[in-house]
Amino acid sequence: MLLSMSVAYGQAATDSIPDEVVEAPKLQNDSLLKLKKLPIGIYGEYSAELAPGPDRFYYANEIAIGLSYGILSLGIFQNDFKDTYQQKLVFPNSFSLVYRYGGLNLGLRYLTIGNFESSLKLAYGKGDFIWYKNETGETFLRDKFSMIAGEIRVTYRPIKPIRIFVKGTYRRMNELDLDGLESSEFDGLGFGIGLSIGLYNE
Repeated sequence: MLLSMSVAYGQAATDSIPDEVVEAPKLQNDSLLKLKKLPIGIYGEYSAELAPGPDRFYYANEIAIGLSYGILSLGIFQNDFKDTYQQKLVFPNSFSLVYRYGGLNLGLRYLTIGNFESSLKLAYGKGDFIWYKNETGETFLRDKFSMIAGEIRVTYRPIKPIRIFVKGTYRRMNELDLDGLESSEFDGLGFGIGLSIGLYNE
C-alpha cells in the first residue's frame, strides 16, 4: 500500500514538470535600438567654386561638416577666396584682396531617383575683407561683411559613403564698406563641384 502511494506520488510529480523550459526574456537596450533605426548621418565635404566678383568670376573653395536627419541637413562651413585681385589704391603702391567667411547652412533633399539626388541649401555667414600691400604683405584696409546664399545641388552616389555633386548658387553680400569695392560686385550666380564623404544610417 505504502509502495503504491509512493509510486503514485512520484508519477504525479513527474507529470507536473513541463516538457520545455521557458527561457526568461532577454533585456534589450531600447534606446540603442531606436537610435539604430533613425535616418541620421554625419558628413564632411569640399567644393571648388567659381564665385562672382568685380568684372569676372573668381576661384574659391569651401569646406563644411554637418549632420543629416532624413531629408534635412544642418552644417557649418568656411569659404575662402583663392584667386588674385589687385588695385592701386594709393599710387604707386599695389594692393591685393583676400577674403574669408563662414557660418551655417540648412539643406533640404526634395528629390531622389536611383543614385541621384537633388537638394536645396540656404547659407548665412560673416567674414572679413582685407586689402594688403603687395610690397610688404601688411594689412592696409579691413572690413567685415555678411553673406547669404541660396544653392541648388545635384548629387550622384556611386557608393553609400561618397557623394559627388555639382551646384549652382546665388549670393548676396551686405555691410561691406571698403575703398575700391562695393557689395554689389560680389552678388550674383556662382557654380561649383565637390565631394562629400559621410556615415549614413539609411
